[in-house]
Amino acid sequence: MNNTLIQKYINDKPVKVVTKLDLSSGKLAYDKIVQCQKRTDAKPEELCRAYLLTKLVNELGYAPDKIEIEHEYTAGRPHTITSRIDIIVRDDNGDAFLFIEVKNQEQYATIDKDSVIEEQLFKLAGMERTEGHDVKYLVLYTTNDASGNISDECIIIDNKKYSSFADWELTRDYTNTIPARYGKAQK
Repeated sequence: MNNTLIQKYINDKPVKVVTKLDLSSGKLAYDKIVQCQKRTDAKPEELCRAYLLTKLVNELGYAPDKIEIEHEYTAGRPHTITSRIDIIVRDDNGDAFLFIEVKNQEQYATIDKDSVIEEQLFKLAGMERTEGHDVKYLVLYTTNDASGNISDECIIIDNKKYSSFADWELTRDYTNTIPARYGKAQK
């Protein structure tokens, strides 16, 4: 991953949700978004998230105050098992319009995507629903800079159409363009 490309992209955008990105010290800071758990280390996955957060606000028209990072879900008795979703973009009703799991390029290339989609997206979306919120789109996301420019590489699943991994697995129907301004995800 070309960290300098990401840093330039973030620095060039007018709305600053990433207020500090220092590649030499490996530190970053976020502003204007809801941070359920604070992140400060500029590791590869965090840089992908920083890029996506900047894009969501500056190019795709989402309000920073409707975006959460590291929302935590607990399960078990006593509540000891915790899981986190990387990014949630909420709508005006507080429902999850985009429910996003971010991986760095190297992880994305080598992970079992089915396992991540089932365990980190479908299962956590079920936990989001138990908190009283609908989930529209499940997104497995990374950046790609093979062409010398940064682009999105993602799998976007309509969670209204496919409410379980088993339902989705039969068709593997997905799109790969993140919707702007609460629109419809496109191929």
